Amino acid sequence: MKTNVKNLTKTDSLPTRCSNSCRKLLAQIEQAKDAIIAEFRDSFKAQQQLLHRALEEAQALACQTEFPLLVFPTLALEKAQAVVARQVAQHPERTATFAP
Repeated sequence: MKTNVKNLTKTDSLPTRCSNSCRKLLAQIEQAKDAIIAEFRDSFKAQQQLLHRALEEAQALACQTEFPLLVFPTLALEKAQAVVARQVAQHPERTATFAP
């Protein structure tokens, strides 16, 4: 594995590097969230907060793993699909509205 020497200067402390890494990780998770929200936006017209809750739960679970960026997209997609399925089961008369 190549180490980026530019990012490992002596002036950067370990806490600074860790903080930068965490910010980058969270930004990448936010990008994935935005993509999933865009994909399911029409399915959740009046129920946007259900989708956001599902994605927050997926993020919390993914961050407990060793590889959150690998786990989050799949888990978030599964959670969003589960919410759609639950909405369809609870409101069969609105099935067309909740189509993913």
